[in-house]
Amino acid sequence: MVVVQALLVLVIAPALTAGTFSGQRERGSLDHLLLSRYTAAEIVFGKLNGAMAQLLTLQLATLPIVAILAATFGGIALWEVLVSVVALQIEALMFGCVGLLASCQAARTLDALVRAYVYLLLTLVGFVLTFPVGFALVPVITMAFLPSACISLVDRWRSESPLSSWDRHRIAKARQEERRANRHRQTDVEGWSIPDLSGREDA
Repeated sequence: MVVVQALLVLVIAPALTAGTFSGQRERGSLDHLLLSRYTAAEIVFGKLNGAMAQLLTLQLATLPIVAILAATFGGIALWEVLVSVVALQIEALMFGCVGLLASCQAARTLDALVRAYVYLLLTLVGFVLTFPVGFALVPVITMAFLPSACISLVDRWRSESPLSSWDRHRIAKARQEERRANRHRQTDVEGWSIPDLSGREDA
């Protein structure tokens, strides 16, 4: 059961994070995110935490099945189940970071997905070649380096923008005020009534 869950995490984790930035780039909403007051680290870890929360929910949903199998066949202690959950979450975090980096580098979600699985294959090859040292080394390097690389990319996107952070905030606020004024103007126009200026009364 744990092996099946590990394989599912291996496939699902990169797919969940591969569309985080590339999807917004395709929809044209990435600039709006960069205009926000959130720091690059908050943006990156916020997206990563969102994907990890979905995977954790899936893992917790399978716990009753694991508990039933443990009670039926025996030989599985409670601490072993908890250790497997933690190990699967670490695996999800590692491969989620791989998908997140691919999403930062690709212009389209499909390209990001292909990149993510190529990076995943390279990570697994590195894990095998450096075993048993890689058993602890590869996850640490992946979870430490890849989010930092994503944060650097987001910072670079902001620095390459001709607008300073204050200008971006001022423009965003001006756009909000303009939309609010347009809504009020539309409401006023819809509420107007046209008076009768003919000056004639019906007989």
